[in-house]
Amino acid sequence: MTQVPYLANQSDQDNTGILVSGSSAVPADRIMPNMSLDSLLTTIKLLLDTVGVLRVENPYHSWRILLWGDTIALVEEEGELAKTFLRKLKAQKLHLPDPSIISETSSGVHLYDIINEIYIQQEEAIRPILKEILFENLLSIYLENNFNCVWHPLPNPPKYNLPTWKFAILDEVARRAVEQWKQLQHIRHPSQTVQLLDKDSSIANLPLFAKVTNGKYRITEIADEFKQHISRTAQKLDKLAETRTVAILPLRPRSNRQTEQPTAPDDLNVSAIPQVMVVDDSPVQLKQMGDLLKTLGYRTQLVGDPRTVTQLMLEQKPSIALMDINMPGLSGFELIKEIRKESSLKDIELVLITSADNVTNKFRASWAKCRFLAKPKSSDDSHIAEFRQHLRQILREIVPLPSDVLV
Repeated sequence: MTQVPYLANQSDQDNTGILVSGSSAVPADRIMPNMSLDSLLTTIKLLLDTVGVLRVENPYHSWRILLWGDTIALVEEEGELAKTFLRKLKAQKLHLPDPSIISETSSGVHLYDIINEIYIQQEEAIRPILKEILFENLLSIYLENNFNCVWHPLPNPPKYNLPTWKFAILDEVARRAVEQWKQLQHIRHPSQTVQLLDKDSSIANLPLFAKVTNGKYRITEIADEFKQHISRTAQKLDKLAETRTVAILPLRPRSNRQTEQPTAPDDLNVSAIPQVMVVDDSPVQLKQMGDLLKTLGYRTQLVGDPRTVTQLMLEQKPSIALMDINMPGLSGFELIKEIRKESSLKDIELVLITSADNVTNKFRASWAKCRFLAKPKSSDDSHIAEFRQHLRQILREIVPLPSDVLV
């Protein structure tokens, strides 16, 4: 990849150690519509003595730029950071000590905390990955025009140890890359997808190539699959498009989002995040489920005594409740009857979770108008991943996060 010199975290501070406030020329929490690329870059320069998130949107993408003093720590496409981070880890054959700490659906500012912790543990291995993510998204921005922006300053900055880069250096590297991309005849953006046209060509017989040219993989993803720099991958695909071996598909507009009104980062609107109540008599499993839900981006309320659940529900009004079936004193099915007696709780969504994955329990759950979720059969990674996927699917259907895009 194009090399960008690594710099330690830097910020402009006064002699008290307090971050100097940023330029008042950029309004906070107000939409700045119809900005050209030059206007956007000028805005970034005006903000380089501050800490905060600049939300940048157009009809095709939504990015977040994390500005940190006179440097930039992250440039991420909203909803894609966790997925991209995990994909690049896999491409580099890197493994996390605890895979459950992050999933492809992890999102929001909480995700920054997770990546920060991972980076602290494996700085040398993770730094190039964060650099690649930043560069690819910055290149995507530089290849676009006409943005809507909102500046969200962080008056109490979190204590991140992420690597940061001087904007002047990033700007120079991105401009050079743009000149390379402008020489391409058929490709204009890293987020375009590729469709195989000539199925009889020799390259089409390569399983990996056939896999990534089905019209669903972005050029950024194809580059990771082949472990190549994105510009090199784009040049090769452009030549294949010239011979009609592949077609480069146009960008698709973002679905179900209002591009005219960018929203604030997730931590600025906590009430919009669904609260999930978890009921389990096992402290260990209660904590594990709570940690998982936080990783996914939800607020949690953990309850170890099923006898207190109904009253807590009346007081807290959670969005959904996940309940173990086999609990001493009051089973999951008995608890359901108690909850449903309350008129204000009769419509609350309930999910029964148990290791007893049998027809009887599934039938009883269905009869009680509850969802059913079987616990992992073992501690095997594949079983845990399958459980996480099923849980995320249920949550997305019933209590989607503000960042979820449902199609």
